[in-house]
Amino acid sequence: MQRIAIACLIAMLGLGVARAESILNRGHHDEPESLDPDKTDGTQEIMIESDLFEGLVRINAAGGLSPGAASHWETSADGLTWTFHLLPNLVWSDGSKLTANDFVYSFRRALDPATASPYAEPLYVIAGAQAFAEGKTKDASNVGISAPDDDTVLFHLRQPTPYFLGILAVEVAFPLPRKVIEAHGTKWTQPGNLVSNGPFTLESWTPHLDVVLKRNPRYHDAASVKLDGVRWVVVEEDDTSLRRYRGGELDIARVPPQDVPMLRREMPDQLHTDTILRTDFLVLNVTKPPFDDVRVRQALAMSLDRSILADKVNPHGQKPAEALVPPGIAGYQPQPPDWASWSMSERRAKAKTLLAAAGYGPDHRLSITVAYPTGDGTRFRLGAIAQMWKPLGVDLTLDNQENGVFNAALRDHQEQMAYTDWVADFADPQTFLAIMDSRNPQENSALYHSPAFEALLDQAATTLNQTARFALLEQAEAIANHDAAVIPIIYESIPMVVSPRVKGYTPNPLDDVPSRDLWLEPNP
Repeated sequence: MQRIAIACLIAMLGLGVARAESILNRGHHDEPESLDPDKTDGTQEIMIESDLFEGLVRINAAGGLSPGAASHWETSADGLTWTFHLLPNLVWSDGSKLTANDFVYSFRRALDPATASPYAEPLYVIAGAQAFAEGKTKDASNVGISAPDDDTVLFHLRQPTPYFLGILAVEVAFPLPRKVIEAHGTKWTQPGNLVSNGPFTLESWTPHLDVVLKRNPRYHDAASVKLDGVRWVVVEEDDTSLRRYRGGELDIARVPPQDVPMLRREMPDQLHTDTILRTDFLVLNVTKPPFDDVRVRQALAMSLDRSILADKVNPHGQKPAEALVPPGIAGYQPQPPDWASWSMSERRAKAKTLLAAAGYGPDHRLSITVAYPTGDGTRFRLGAIAQMWKPLGVDLTLDNQENGVFNAALRDHQEQMAYTDWVADFADPQTFLAIMDSRNPQENSALYHSPAFEALLDQAATTLNQTARFALLEQAEAIANHDAAVIPIIYESIPMVVSPRVKGYTPNPLDDVPSRDLWLEPNP
């Protein structure tokens, strides 16, 4: 009776027990370079930007595509015209109306040479986009995107593009708030300035500490977002990430690859080691010695024992990679070079012959410096690679760099050799092969150029039949892998631990589990 009386008194006084906020703490491997979707191309930035912004379509929890800001769309019979219809009554996080013209502005900004977007190349499938991006035309209205009315976005493509929906889900296709950008310039992404249209808004950003997001009540599907906020915690070292997870500071965290066997024993239900559509590779600057000599590149590529790198150096679910495009794309067969089927003794013997013909060997050693971003797993792997190359007369020096410095140097082609990776933006081989296209210098870090390779890419771009298109792309990949401008190393698995409190977590091949699809169970 006493408990009932107290409850009634609380109700009469209008009092209540406040619900604890549901804040998801996600480990973030690197300090973001920026939160401007037109200024970034790294996986870590994309994950935060995808919480803040939403394009016409979005990546769903399974790694597939779902409607985003668009309710539906249709294409013309020839595949050249796409018409998207926006959801009704869309607004920005500040309450202002979001219209089709916001998309037109954002695509033009991404393509504007003054923006210098590192990932504008996927938009070149839009008619007039490449000419505008390269400064060959100054008139943005020549780009094939328009807004017939406030609720309709119309695209005209230069060729049929079966994977166009995938392009529209990446960060360079997000709508951006023109008035905010024009008012604040480069400071528009700072807390208090940033206006977004996604499931969350920016609350704070403390460099090298965290990026804190809060639920956006004006998001068109806010009712389905169960989190009150997301805290992206910057933790560059995986061992620190695991300690903070064990201490309850993180709900989702990367873990050191070398700890995977132990974690399989201690917390198998919390460990995820799924292989994703990601290839780790060494990129070589082919415009300068010694990598302007294809014999040197081929020798280095064929002399690596990838089974050791996958199975002995911090094994955590990764697979040996002989081809740039990873397995797992339905209907596509990766194309490793012919030497991939040789025994390691045959490969090493051939590598010695190629290096000798190029003027290198134990008596005339080749010195190489390889840059790599912070990460213990990478350092161990490069150490093993150095040991494999040493008997051939190749000395490898490791150069660890902070993430932002590394990315900038890679885009500016300043590195002799670099250890990097590519994660699929969508499940199509084009997203990998495009980084070997000389017409895409921002992503073609090797500065590789092959007319035969690019002719096949162009032919595939105009082929509507998917089987025939993939056959052409397989021919193109075979050329690039033979030329060894990049040296595939591993099809990567990013070992993660996820708290039992986190619900809705479904590992997907794109390594992007949206926060909007997750929720937390209360602590017991």
